[in-house]
Amino acid sequence: MKSVVDLFSGCGGMSQGFINAGYNVLAGFELWAPAVLCYKANFSHQLYEFDLSNAEKATEIVTGLKPDIIIGCAGGGSNLGGLIAPFMQDKLTGKANPRIVAVEPASCPSLTRGKYAYDYCDTGKITPMARMYTLGSGFI
Repeated sequence: MKSVVDLFSGCGGMSQGFINAGYNVLAGFELWAPAVLCYKANFSHQLYEFDLSNAEKATEIVTGLKPDIIIGCAGGGSNLGGLIAPFMQDKLTGKANPRIVAVEPASCPSLTRGKYAYDYCDTGKITPMARMYTLGSGFI
């Protein structure tokens, strides 16, 4: 049975989908208190409650779990790119070969429906502009 780690788990919809498909969910990662309560009420596997912007700590935990698949939300302020970098290095050097799956919320489909353009990386327009798939820096 393939194993999965669910980053940015929310209430657990993605975890439940993988369980329904016959996968073993090793752990979820979530910080928002209402989602944590919901997740814990519905799943018995480990849920790590901390800010995933601490990519070093998250990477250490995920590496120790040795998942076959790492899933996480892309966009919307996620740190998926920072979290998968060490795993991509392991893939390229042959140390490990987890499948990395980036998903996006239907409410903010910047990758599948966004325009490829220069835009601010934040709604406050403080950061430098970057070329990206965007719904517009004012999209909330």
